[in-house]
This record gives sequence, structure tokens and C-alpha cells, in this order.
Amino acid sequence: MKSILTAIALLFVSILSASTIPHEISGEIHGIVKDKHLQEPLPYVTIVVKTLNDEIITGAVTDDNGAFTIDKIPE
Repeated sequence: MKSILTAIALLFVSILSASTIPHEISGEIHGIVKDKHLQEPLPYVTIVVKTLNDEIITGAVTDDNGAFTIDKIPE
């Protein structure tokens, strides 16, 4: 009986400790930058992601076709 209670207690503790492991949440932004009037893609435009406090987190530069992708943006 004691060994069954010990096993249940160990199982319970392991489940609780596994659920408290922090998981990194990140996002992604992708798109194409185009000229407003000509609707032509704009190459080599700098894209910047900032915090609400105006601190730069990460960024990217558009390719020849105006396309960009920013991966792993922290929550």
C-alpha cells in the first residue's frame, strides 16, 4: 500500500513539474512592400519590429521582389 501511494505521489509531482516548464511563444510577420501609387514592389526596404516603448526587437530587409519574413518574434 505504501509503495502505491509513493508511486502516485511521484506521478503527481512529475505531472506538476512538467506543466510548469515555460514555453517560448513567438510569432512571424511576412509580406510584400509596394509603392502606394505605382503598386510596384520596393526592394531593400528596412522593416523594424519595436516594443510599445519604441525599443527595436528585430527586423528584416525586403528582397528584390519587395518580400520579407521575420521569424521568431518574441511575445
